[in-house]
Amino acid sequence: MLIEVGGTGRVIIEIEESNVKPINILGKFFASAFSSYYRSTKGDLKPLANRVLFIQVLDSSKLKEESGKRDQWDSIADLICTNLRSAFLDRKWEYKLFIGRHPDVAPKTRERNELVPTIKAFLEYDP
Repeated sequence: MLIEVGGTGRVIIEIEESNVKPINILGKFFASAFSSYYRSTKGDLKPLANRVLFIQVLDSSKLKEESGKRDQWDSIADLICTNLRSAFLDRKWEYKLFIGRHPDVAPKTRERNELVPTIKAFLEYDP
């Protein structure tokens, strides 16, 4: 999903339900981070904003309780956040990771209560 404001892409939301391996998590973010444009639903190219929020939601419903995947995902999120100011990236990126099961991001849940304000705060702040 992409939220467009003023003709530019401002927020990208990627929901990973099955491909939650490191290559998929990193690949989705960095493919976007090295892009300058996105294709609209009408098929035309539109620019990404100078400041973009990338939200990744990872489905944890298939994880075993003792799985180390959550720690791995947190480490990947830290790695991405550490590299957001890379000389290779020509815009300012913010990255936020949400982990949960599909019902966890439904209305009136903790994750949903964090997701929506995160997007609103990002869109309201314009340095």
